[in-house]
Amino acid sequence: MVFVRNPLTAILPSKTSELESGTMTAQSKLRFQCVAFAVFAAVILTQCSCNLGIEMDPATTVTIKISGVKGAGDPFLIKQSIEERLQLMADSPDPLITSNIAGDNITVKLSPVTDVSEFARRIGFGEVTEVDGRTIMVRFLK
Repeated sequence: MVFVRNPLTAILPSKTSELESGTMTAQSKLRFQCVAFAVFAAVILTQCSCNLGIEMDPATTVTIKISGVKGAGDPFLIKQSIEERLQLMADSPDPLITSNIAGDNITVKLSPVTDVSEFARRIGFGEVTEVDGRTIMVRFLK
């Protein structure tokens, strides 16, 4: 196992050694900090499945509640695969999507979807057990 004192060393090894030794110029130091912040922010936003405060229209948003994910593999890879499939099924080439994992369940909100019944019929990664308004319950097929 390799221990890295500064995690940014893995990203920019030559610049971090200059930073730690004090030989980096003020401009280079600022540039390095901006790059480091951008990388950090991208990682945080990716991990949060953040939608940056964009509100979905409740009239065109569908909620898909997927159960039975535990034991089927890496839940994050399963979530990612489900998101990719669902985005292709939305009524727009650039849909809004949020999702989270809680225990054995994945919940996805997707917009726009106008015909919930047709959308539910096209779900292929699990068995649709219930459609209640704009909420679709799915049992994941392993």
